[in-house]
Amino acid sequence: MAKLENRQQLQELRAACEAAAKKETRKILVCAGTGCVSGGSLDIYAALKAKMEERGIACEIELGHVPHDDVVGLKKSGCHGFCEMGPLVRIEPQGWLLTKVKLADVDEIIDSCIAQNKPVERLAYKQNGVIYEKQEEIPFYQKQTRKVLEHCGHVDADSILEYLSIGGYQSLEKALFEMKPADIVQEMLDANLRGRGGGGFPAGTKWSQVARQKATPKYVVCNGDEGDPGAFMDRSVLEGDPHCLVEAMAIAGYAIGATEGYVYVRAEYPIAVQRLQKAIDDARAYGLLGKDIFGSGFDFDLFIRLGAGAFVCGEETALMTSIEGNRGEPRPRPPYPAVKGLFGKPTTENNVETFAKGRVEILQYKLNAESPLCDIKIMDIVDKLKFRLLICAVERGAEVTIPTGQFVLKEGDNISFVIPSAEVKTCLRKLRLSTEKVKNIIIVGGGRLTYYLAKNLIEADIGVKIIEQSKERCEEISEDIPDALIINADGSDMAVLKTEGIEDADAFVAVTDNSEANIFACMAAQRFGVKKTIAEVENIDYIAMAEGLDIGTVLNKKTIAASYIYQMLLDASVLNVRNLTTADAEIVEFMAEEGSRITKGKIRDMRLPADANIGAIVRAGEGILVNGDTQILPGDQVVVFCKSQVIRQLEKFFK
Repeated sequence: MAKLENRQQLQELRAACEAAAKKETRKILVCAGTGCVSGGSLDIYAALKAKMEERGIACEIELGHVPHDDVVGLKKSGCHGFCEMGPLVRIEPQGWLLTKVKLADVDEIIDSCIAQNKPVERLAYKQNGVIYEKQEEIPFYQKQTRKVLEHCGHVDADSILEYLSIGGYQSLEKALFEMKPADIVQEMLDANLRGRGGGGFPAGTKWSQVARQKATPKYVVCNGDEGDPGAFMDRSVLEGDPHCLVEAMAIAGYAIGATEGYVYVRAEYPIAVQRLQKAIDDARAYGLLGKDIFGSGFDFDLFIRLGAGAFVCGEETALMTSIEGNRGEPRPRPPYPAVKGLFGKPTTENNVETFAKGRVEILQYKLNAESPLCDIKIMDIVDKLKFRLLICAVERGAEVTIPTGQFVLKEGDNISFVIPSAEVKTCLRKLRLSTEKVKNIIIVGGGRLTYYLAKNLIEADIGVKIIEQSKERCEEISEDIPDALIINADGSDMAVLKTEGIEDADAFVAVTDNSEANIFACMAAQRFGVKKTIAEVENIDYIAMAEGLDIGTVLNKKTIAASYIYQMLLDASVLNVRNLTTADAEIVEFMAEEGSRITKGKIRDMRLPADANIGAIVRAGEGILVNGDTQILPGDQVVVFCKSQVIRQLEKFFK
């Protein structure tokens, strides 16, 4: 294989691979994920190869990148996901999925699928007497929208040429030749991609912190340890689409200024390790890793480190300690890995799924006198703002309304609306809402919530000052969060707040055990001009009072918990339920099931309950605002605003 010296050579190779892939008019994809391999899929693969060669059928094992006659491509793919029905074999372009395949079935597969272009019906999936020949028709797959696993099961997991044929390394090419590192970091921040390892920390924030550091070298670390019992997401990606990870880590390296990356993988994943190592070796051979990547001037290389299956190494500092060759034990923070991580240098760490690949936002906004939405009908919003947003609920005092287009908005209304995530900034600008970044924050109360909140804020480079009445607790906090300024005082005392610079704070959070104290503290902060205030109000009886005082955001753990409990009690495929504070209304996310009433026609023809309004859908990863002519499809995530008493009626539309 020839090393690529420049961008043009990469583009030419990719084009050749794409053309070669089109010549493979038929493909046999044998699942070579761990589950199917344990069931003998590699033996089936070898038998298919031998039988086709024996019978003179043109068979191509690895995609070529020179013109050739039509051939049958025989591939070892990644995991299809339906492990209980393995070993699995997929026939393309028809999409036939053969289940529980045995060696004795090989001749019939060749005779029927290849020679006669007919499916093997007895090997098709069957459920409730129905035969499903095509993979996409099987109920198990119908409800799935694969993002991270998009290519798993559809490409040769071992072939860099196959990856190039589906547009591989195009994103890295664009990053190196068309973007600056800061542009990539900003795109990550705008996308609001969050870590998939469990913490949910914004990946863009991590990258930006490391990018700002002066110390070198810098490192990119990928956590593929996956210590959770029965969790095989990382393994599936590494086995089925390893080049996706290689490309993503190279982009991350360019964005933050790193020259090396490490993938920490469980030693118990031998197939994943083997395929990832081959992907790294092939990428080096083609000049996609190493020095001066295809003539861009950027140097980046990847290395694998094997973990011993220690659950604690799922924590990023323990993982880094293990990579360094030491016992995998967490390190005290700060300093954080962005400042002092792997080998004592700035490091960003992300999970496999984060590297490998929101949709709609639900926003609430209280109309003030200056709002452009005051005194206009909802149906006239588009004409006035030259921008579409879908208002689905209006709280006016203690009453909530699921509005029609004729509803007139008034000052003081608390409106709930949906907007595609990519349009949030534009929406806020149209509504004349401030988007200024919070640089410093005062937190009153030193409980467990404060600990986690402060830790995340400091990682996001936000200055934190904590006011706590208990001296003993102050001492504990100062040890746990040394980068925060700890004040031993009464946070509801206005004199204390003034002394501690409340007038200069961008935000104020009151999370003591006393609901009344939190309310009054936020009122005091607003008197000093703080624009963003949040109060934890545990006494449900006080929530309406707090909202009536307009103190900002009110949080109540009990109502949040109640929403999740209610969600679990519903029969339909409910993804989320959220209370609209004290109002008798909810925001519910349903999954539209195959054959459900909601998929049988346009929204305007559904005869939904009067107190329900569909705000948006998420389809194939894209947030879409709806109207009366929208047709909901099976698998759509549907955001519904409704009165609490009609949820049970709504269920029937989605089952």
